[in-house]
Amino acid sequence: METPNRGTCLILIGYVLFLSSLQEPVSGGQEGFISIDCGKTYTYHDKKTDLKYVPDTNFIDSGENNQISSYFRGVLDGNADYAQSYNLRSFPNGTRNCYTLRPVIKGSKYLLRAFFKYGNYDGKDILPRFDLYLGENLWFHVQIVNSSRNSYTEIIAVAPANSISVCLLNRNTGVPFISSLELRPLNDSLYREVDTSSSLVLRSTLDCGETGDIQIRYPDDSYDRLWNTYLRYNWTSIRTTSDSFDATMSEYQPPSKVMKTAAIPKSGFELDFYSDLEKFEWSKDAVGPPKHYIFLHFAELESLGINDSRIFNVKLNDEVIGYNVTPKYMSTTTITNGKPRNYDKISLSIYSVAGSTLPPILNSLRIYISKQLNEKNTHSQDVDAIMDIKYEYKVKMDWMGDPCFPLELRWKGLTCSNEITKSPRIISLNLSSRGLSGKLIESVADLTELEQLDLSINNLEGEIPDFLANLAHLYFLNLTGSGLHGPIPPALQHKLEKGLLTLSFEGFRNSANSKKTVVIVVGSVVSVSFLLFMVLIFVWRRKNKKKDLESSKRYSSSPSAVLLNQNNDGLHFQLKSRKFSYGELIGITNNFRKVLGKGGFGTVYHGVMENGDGVAVKVLSKLSSQGPKEFQNEAQLLTRIHHRNLVPLVGYCYDKDHLALVYERMEEGTLESHLSGTSGRTTVFSWRERLKIALGAAQGLEYLHKGCKPVIVHRDVKTSNILLDRKMEARISDFGLSKIFEKDGITHITTAIMGTRGYLDPEYNITNKLNEKSDVYSFGIVLLELITGKPAIIRSTFEPIHIIDWVQPGVEHGDLYAIVDHKLGDLYNVNSIWKVLEAALACTRSRSFERITMSEVVFLLKECFELETDNDNTVHSVSHGNSSNSIGNSMKNYDND
Repeated sequence: METPNRGTCLILIGYVLFLSSLQEPVSGGQEGFISIDCGKTYTYHDKKTDLKYVPDTNFIDSGENNQISSYFRGVLDGNADYAQSYNLRSFPNGTRNCYTLRPVIKGSKYLLRAFFKYGNYDGKDILPRFDLYLGENLWFHVQIVNSSRNSYTEIIAVAPANSISVCLLNRNTGVPFISSLELRPLNDSLYREVDTSSSLVLRSTLDCGETGDIQIRYPDDSYDRLWNTYLRYNWTSIRTTSDSFDATMSEYQPPSKVMKTAAIPKSGFELDFYSDLEKFEWSKDAVGPPKHYIFLHFAELESLGINDSRIFNVKLNDEVIGYNVTPKYMSTTTITNGKPRNYDKISLSIYSVAGSTLPPILNSLRIYISKQLNEKNTHSQDVDAIMDIKYEYKVKMDWMGDPCFPLELRWKGLTCSNEITKSPRIISLNLSSRGLSGKLIESVADLTELEQLDLSINNLEGEIPDFLANLAHLYFLNLTGSGLHGPIPPALQHKLEKGLLTLSFEGFRNSANSKKTVVIVVGSVVSVSFLLFMVLIFVWRRKNKKKDLESSKRYSSSPSAVLLNQNNDGLHFQLKSRKFSYGELIGITNNFRKVLGKGGFGTVYHGVMENGDGVAVKVLSKLSSQGPKEFQNEAQLLTRIHHRNLVPLVGYCYDKDHLALVYERMEEGTLESHLSGTSGRTTVFSWRERLKIALGAAQGLEYLHKGCKPVIVHRDVKTSNILLDRKMEARISDFGLSKIFEKDGITHITTAIMGTRGYLDPEYNITNKLNEKSDVYSFGIVLLELITGKPAIIRSTFEPIHIIDWVQPGVEHGDLYAIVDHKLGDLYNVNSIWKVLEAALACTRSRSFERITMSEVVFLLKECFELETDNDNTVHSVSHGNSSNSIGNSMKNYDND
């Protein structure tokens, strides 16, 4: 290879410089600025600030462009101060519509500002109200009070990922809209009050002493903060024209133009300021006024004589926050209230101390609301990766806002993990038939927790990339018709050979034979912590084949690829899984020696695989009412269900007269055995452990109801069907009674009554009509068992008592002590217990339409778990009489839904 000579290098450098000259230069100080004129169709430079404003089409996929009415356009009449007020984007459709601002730098601080001018754009003259969210956290309740007013709100926050979502939520009180949206990077040393868990929302900003009706912003403020002029009737203004003021040396860096004017009292030695904060709309979730920060900026503007002094105290709401303050000449001094306080008013008094010859001074102030960011956002790495995918392939699937939160607005095609203490991770991605074209980008490999990936029926190009093998948890990959071609990378081939991956891949050209069409369907074995993706029941055509019991000594770990047709029994599947012979089951279970319990299919036996993994072998009893049909039903369901709170399946056996399913062994047994004291565990479940188990089980049921299409109803939810693994994580088992709704929109089906006494939905028992609320009822009974430690049917001297009837007297009298399991002692959060009890009673209402959903149960249990976690170090005492928490009063909230 020749080395380019010096002349060639100079030519190349000159060419690069020429190309660079064609690019529009970024104005000094504007690096990282994003300025969006919403609803505008072209780019322009603002006449006042010279900031470059762009249309919003690259930041959002939804909404409609509009202009304010001709009347209000005439009122503005080209006023440069309102250049961004003419256009807007409205959102008549959808609950949540989000702007995605990128690029930003994860962990850096940003100022974001949104403007709203209604201007009767829709001709309805109806002033809307809606919510503005930053990611999944409420930023502001937008309430338009005047058609002509140009309103704005501003927040300072840390970027949770390499993009920031700003979302407008429809509250059914008018159509949300936005006029402009701005993002400004801040120096990380500014506003130490802001971190990943808290933000600052601007309440008020005052440039004291300025007499003109002006607003100071960029370029006078390099961060483009807004400063509104303010001078009270009993203040007078002083100013300096000196150019020696350097505002950059102060912690909060108010601009020098703001600091070069100040207010002093017209007479006397006291400056006063008052603001009624009750007019500000609080957060929905706040109790009382929110917490405020106040920043007061001072600078001496006069060169004082030897005998002159300006010394003062600063009192905020009767608390002195600054003693003997002596502002420095041409330098900023900032006084704050130190930590956020709940204020319903700001009463400020700045007064001179004894011996001061000059009155106090105030140059500027800013008041912020401190907002805690309590919601867990999707893991930033996953957000960045899925955003890259969205923009690379121009995905149009309502992908906006946080990918995983809230649950009801989770992005289409995604499944997310739902752990309490960790940020959600994307574990399943379905991009089938989405028109993807070009090469598969490496950002897919950044979804490191991905378990399932479907890229089928697309127009991708190139060979199957090696980086897919880096997805350590991936156990299902569908490339059928994706456009990708072979050969299969060695690392993926290795996973296939070890049975760690199911690959569906057809119609590719193998490099060895370009004309040969290959179809690969490889069974998979999932790791201990994840569910098996496919289950197969293999129906032998040969009815009397002699079984080789020597196979009990051999356990093949290789994957199987099989396709079955219909046999005489009418059982037919095209499913995949490991097949066990009956002889193998004999060896695995040591001739069915150890019985674990009785299930809907008959007896469950303990077994050990060749690699040492424990399994539970569920063998269909000949006397069981569940025959091949129910066995088929369970197998079909298990091929669809993948969730960390559902029991994983290892394989199956259909060998002449023998039907069996082989599950991963749950080391800690059933929840029933622990609550009844028969598990052998010497310690009692704490309330926090019970909450964790309840939440895990609820999430498993929620997945059956919301994450599966068609909807799956369990029909036999009970404590003996909630199993616990070695980490005491709950897993739902036994889907043998499950039924599937074959069509969306069907709210119930009529079926034979099946279930367990004590847990059975009374409405289902009467009407034979089944829906998800039947599971909700049963889960409510489970919650009552966790609270009370009692079984669903309680034995008594006279006659058995149902657990709902047993708790009712305690509920009516507000006597929590009479209800709660005494083995818990008094180490629990009273409010947490009450909330779970409320949820249980809301689950077990007699009429199904009055019951809450499993998604609501999950939400309530998460709240309770966080409440218990927040109080881990607190001993929670419980009075033995009436509790201050009234279950009757709190239940009204459900009744009014």
